[in-house]
Amino acid sequence: MLESQKIRLKINDVNKEIAAFDVDEGSDEDLQKLATRRNRLEEQRSIVLEMEAKEEAERVASETPPDDTPEEREFAELHEKAEIRQFMHSLIHQGNLEKLDGEAQEFRAAVFGDTVGKEFMPLAMLLDEEERAATTLSAIQRNQGNIGMRVFGRTDSEFLGIQTPTVPTGEASYSYLSAGVAPAVQDEGEAVNQTAGTLSTVNMSPLRIGAEYVIGVETTGKVVGIEEVLRADLRQALADARDNFNLNGKTDAVVRAGMIGNLDDPTDPTAVVTVESFRSALWDAVDGKLAYRGDMIRMLTNVATIKKLATLELGANTAEFITDRYGDDVLRASARMPASAAGNIATYLMYKPMAT
Repeated sequence: MLESQKIRLKINDVNKEIAAFDVDEGSDEDLQKLATRRNRLEEQRSIVLEMEAKEEAERVASETPPDDTPEEREFAELHEKAEIRQFMHSLIHQGNLEKLDGEAQEFRAAVFGDTVGKEFMPLAMLLDEEERAATTLSAIQRNQGNIGMRVFGRTDSEFLGIQTPTVPTGEASYSYLSAGVAPAVQDEGEAVNQTAGTLSTVNMSPLRIGAEYVIGVETTGKVVGIEEVLRADLRQALADARDNFNLNGKTDAVVRAGMIGNLDDPTDPTAVVTVESFRSALWDAVDGKLAYRGDMIRMLTNVATIKKLATLELGANTAEFITDRYGDDVLRASARMPASAAGNIATYLMYKPMAT
């Protein structure tokens, strides 16, 4: 029995004694001794681990054959470098091995010496070639790279201030004050008009956006990381579909209008966009209550309209275009927005994030 095994047996015996000790009935002195024994056990465990590592190293060393001699290593190196094609080329074209040179000649000399006839070729070359032929692979190991993800557009709902709060099961109900008091300066003794606040409520029924991937267990064994990639893609695809629904709604058998469908006048403008019409659309939204300046507005339109705005100069004597003046935090294009109905006339959405 190894020394480390003997110590482990002792440790097991002590552990049994500690487990049988009644902590509730022990005195303070007994508890102190118990703590001391536990500390010594931890030290002995560390010693055993070191002993086992040392014993394992000695075992491996005893099973390892002695290193080859320098002569054996040199012979093996020559055998590895010598190629059978060198022997075959010399035999085919010269009929002997007289003009053999390099590692092939050195290996041949190491096998036969210099006094053997020039037609002798080491049998080891043929055996080596036979071994190489036996290990020829019919397929190549493929190292799989990372799986490329699909590309989704960034969220437009956040840009337009749409919140997606978590709600309990059931129909969500949101109430708000739609009308209230109108304070006015009062003359002395003048009666103050009483006003009832108007409370409006919006009820929302739950909707579902569904998607599903189906894969077999065989696929998970063939492709590294396929399950994680599909889960991530599913989350992004659902977020993208929800974003598109927020804007455009659903127009199948049951019509559920999105933001554009709920506008008072969701039709395209009737005039081609110009610098002045863009300025009017932007600055007319400034109300001094929710938006103090034009750069506090958020405008979302389609890609064709952004390209049109990129060609409109702000003035005759400047090379600055609309898209240069109003950056991504004000003006943004989205592939989810409806295409332009006629030329560069298109629907757009505007949002006031509330002045702060």
